[in-house]
Amino acid sequence: MKRCWSCAIALLFLATAFSAAQQAGEATASTAETSKAGPENSEPIHVSREVMQSLLVKRVNPHYPDDAREAHLQGSVVVQAVIGKDGAIKNVMLISGHPMLAPAALEAVKRWKFKPFLQNGQPVDVKTEVVVKFTLR
Repeated sequence: MKRCWSCAIALLFLATAFSAAQQAGEATASTAETSKAGPENSEPIHVSREVMQSLLVKRVNPHYPDDAREAHLQGSVVVQAVIGKDGAIKNVMLISGHPMLAPAALEAVKRWKFKPFLQNGQPVDVKTEVVVKFTLR
């Protein structure tokens, strides 16, 4: 009798553990499906500038500001860009660069166009950095 009681307790414990594991697995699968589909306004994923450079379709060169040219200013402006699912620039933000060169770089990058970045075969919004170089000839 004692042995049967121990077996019954062990079976009850295993059944409870199995049920809990099964419920956790269903919750995980449900969460995975939700994150795959993703909400429409989800955060853009970060993609390296090298990868996005390979998807660049249209690059608009910046107008060299006259005052910067007269001051013989040269250098790079680093811009953070959010690129939409359609490859168009949605948002730009200055990361670094000379204040006299930055506005021209921001205006130029706003007009760039990329091939859509695909994740799991679907276009997604991405965030990347872009470098705009200003050099005098």
